Amino acid sequence: MNDSVELIHVGYHRCASTTLQHCLFSHHPQIAWTKKSRLAYDSLIGMENVWFHSDAESRNQSRVISSEGLCGVDYTTSRLRPRWLEIPAMIHDKWPEARILMIIRQQPKLIRSYYSLSIIKQAITVRPKAYYDGIFQKQYLNYDQPISRYQKLFGASNVCVLLFEMLVRDQAAFMSRISEFSGVDLSCCSI
Repeated sequence: MNDSVELIHVGYHRCASTTLQHCLFSHHPQIAWTKKSRLAYDSLIGMENVWFHSDAESRNQSRVISSEGLCGVDYTTSRLRPRWLEIPAMIHDKWPEARILMIIRQQPKLIRSYYSLSIIKQAITVRPKAYYDGIFQKQYLNYDQPISRYQKLFGASNVCVLLFEMLVRDQAAFMSRISEFSGVDLSCCSI
């Protein structure tokens, strides 16, 4: 395998990250992937410190980092994560040639999904309105801020932003777009 990372999937929680990881990346012979988010931005973490999932032992595999930890969103606290908007520059410093894939979701559905996830993972007991008004940081919904940072750093042609709803509505078009962007034919995979 090579020593570069070709694709970095900045996975927002509840936006098909696990589906991509388990249905696409894990079973594709041309992809070796890791969920270790620190490999994307921490200069102290190198390839030798990370295990890559792979179905094949090909030297021609594309390396992919796919992690919800890269979005910088903490849906469980009323504090805005300080690195939320710093992560794009940190990733660029380490992997300036990488391509960035982001999947976002319609905001009302994302908030409801984060709320249900908070109930499951954090056992919160507040009502939805109290969660939205007091816990959830609305700045996280400003997708344009991290997207524009990635586009400025990596170039617009090296950043692909897809809607989660596109996956639900037209899986073939969604897969085609990722294939075209990543340079890896994903037509053999299904979600």
